[in-house]
Amino acid sequence: MKSLYAYLFEDYQKDLRPVLKVDERDQIVNVYCWLELYWVDELLKWDPLKFGGLRRIHVPSNKIWKPDILVYNKYVLYDI
Repeated sequence: MKSLYAYLFEDYQKDLRPVLKVDERDQIVNVYCWLELYWVDELLKWDPLKFGGLRRIHVPSNKIWKPDILVYNKYVLYDI
């Protein structure tokens, strides 16, 4: 019996995008992905020694600048 790892990666090629479906006639490609972005806001740095050793705080996202993210060639989801 194959292990789960061997089963999952038997025909897997890490250099290929995870395209689940291609409709060449209508030129539709289904791809599922997750985008996670991080950045450091240099204006929100402090000396932990001046604040009791505090190194990290959580701030509501509506209180800070957030980059505008635009997905080019985005798709439209249709409910069927």
